[in-house]
Amino acid sequence: MNNKSRCIAVILALSAYASLPVSAQTDTTVTTTATTGADTQFTLGLLYYNGENFPQNFVKARTLFELAAAQNHAEAQYMLGLIYLNGEGVAHSFSQALPWLEKAAAQGHARAQYNAAILYDMGDGTEQNLQKAFELYTAAAEQNHPGAQFNLATMYVKGEAVPQNIEIAQDLYKKACDQDIAAGCRELEQLLLHPKE
Repeated sequence: MNNKSRCIAVILALSAYASLPVSAQTDTTVTTTATTGADTQFTLGLLYYNGENFPQNFVKARTLFELAAAQNHAEAQYMLGLIYLNGEGVAHSFSQALPWLEKAAAQGHARAQYNAAILYDMGDGTEQNLQKAFELYTAAAEQNHPGAQFNLATMYVKGEAVPQNIEIAQDLYKKACDQDIAAGCRELEQLLLHPKE
């Protein structure tokens, strides 16, 4: 059996497993480690989410992500956050997205940190908390997330949750610009041409 056939066989077996009620799934003896199970559940969920090899099905994707997320799989937790942010197969809900994003963020997931920071920054699904947004943007920016670098730079320019620091803002805008964030390039140019005091 070649690798492609083996992969299809595993996917079909997991598909049948995923369609079982949760009570039947928990009675089944699994011979793989929890991490391998979570990785497999996540991968299959991603196939359903993207509509690869299967018709796109957000409900099945969410179920598989939930199984993996229950095993502390950061990427699955992040994807659940996105599902609620985008209202894919569920009602659009910032407040239901935030806990999933926070769980993944706590594990160092940069995109989850960035998205959770936006929710705190804007006060979507939670009370606005600029200090929490600053902390999450910082954590994601330290992992070279360009959107977080841009938003963090903006906080430094405005002096939001942190004392104004144009030098740090310029550095962060440059990092975002270097990663093709056009707004970072524009803001950097503006700071260089018209420095703020």
